[in-house]
Amino acid sequence: MTHDYFLLLYPDMWLYTSAMGLEKMTALALYWHIFGRSTTQYLILALAGCVVWWMFARVRFLVIG
Repeated sequence: MTHDYFLLLYPDMWLYTSAMGLEKMTALALYWHIFGRSTTQYLILALAGCVVWWMFARVRFLVIG
């Protein structure tokens, strides 16, 4: 029983990271659509960069350990 749990834990972490990252990017895309032609566009781009960095760092730390 425990062995099955740990076998499914690794893909579950990948799916969680992908789902949360895409959800955050979707919210930022909505903000871009609403506030895209104002000065907040730079803030939205910075937040999108942070989300991409978060996804990369989370996956990288999952692989390393």
